[in-house]
Amino acid sequence: MSLGDALRDRLLPRRWPPPWIGPRRGRTRLVLHIGLHKTATSTIQLALRTHMLKLARLGIVYPRICPSGTHHGLVKAWVPQLGPEYDLPGGPAAGWARIVREFAGCGRTVVLSSEEFSRVAAGPAAHLAELRGYLDAFDEVEVLCVLRGQIGFAQSVYLQISRHSPPPAPGFLAGTAIRKGIAGGLVADFALLHARLARAFDPARIRYLCYDTAAREPGSVPGAFFRALGVPAAEVPGLAVPAVNISKPALAVWAANTLTRDGPGPQALVRLAAQALDEIYGPGRRSCLFSRDEAARLAEHFNARNAAFADIVRRIQPGFAVADLAVDPGAIHREDIGRDFWARLRELRAVAAPADRGDPPETVAPASAID
Repeated sequence: MSLGDALRDRLLPRRWPPPWIGPRRGRTRLVLHIGLHKTATSTIQLALRTHMLKLARLGIVYPRICPSGTHHGLVKAWVPQLGPEYDLPGGPAAGWARIVREFAGCGRTVVLSSEEFSRVAAGPAAHLAELRGYLDAFDEVEVLCVLRGQIGFAQSVYLQISRHSPPPAPGFLAGTAIRKGIAGGLVADFALLHARLARAFDPARIRYLCYDTAAREPGSVPGAFFRALGVPAAEVPGLAVPAVNISKPALAVWAANTLTRDGPGPQALVRLAAQALDEIYGPGRRSCLFSRDEAARLAEHFNARNAAFADIVRRIQPGFAVADLAVDPGAIHREDIGRDFWARLRELRAVAAPADRGDPPETVAPASAID
């Protein structure tokens, strides 16, 4: 928790917002922001936390439940891999009881945000039904979900896993996404996700945003999120915050993982790999974890699936579309990494201090990576 968050927790009332702030409407609307993972969720949650007072004056409540500033603790009963930093007093059931007790009749828009809600949707149907049951006390329940094209999504999943454990091989990750609609335990197939959500929620109250389209709009993805929430367009710029949880270059992470026998590669080594990428292939070039063939297979499979999904969504959300997937012609792909890169990375590691190398100096790239 940051110093600002700690001060806010001490100065603000336990119940947030106080009942005298902001307009009330006749009915209480609950918006469940479920991610997806790697769709600017951390930045959106930072904006919700930072601008709680401003949002409250607009009639939007972001409950203070967990010191992390998210609502991950509400799903710990179904997502046991979440760490203790997300524990709620009395456990998830007590957290839900508090949400209902303090906000079900507040006459405002209440926002609960956690990308882990979408992980619940990937699990047994009973979990999603149990989640929906907690929300019955609210007059209106909506689901808001940001969807990211599967090539970028699967790549970001690889990068996120790499922060704490060995990730799956890129080819395996792409193949699993195609065969099962799942990438690293997360739903990658939008049609599959929608089918599961529609069993628990009114399909007419499920709204999707396309990450790739929203990223090009004013305010990027957070701006599109707040407009979808009902924030007047003129107020959206005032809710901006710096982007957080930005992923490192994909091939730099992959190279670091390769050198450490499939990862997770230390961040110091990732930085050296990113430097080598800039020097060998040109500064600032995009990198793609997948080979061109893997990316093409992902695009072929999911473009057809996404088009059918979009047809279903447009019956309720006119004009909705998912950006087409394609092999990025300007990106460095995994098969482009050759001898020059590995040689330069070895040189950079050789002159770096041990702490800046990120791993013992005797560690070398496997022959398959160098040759």
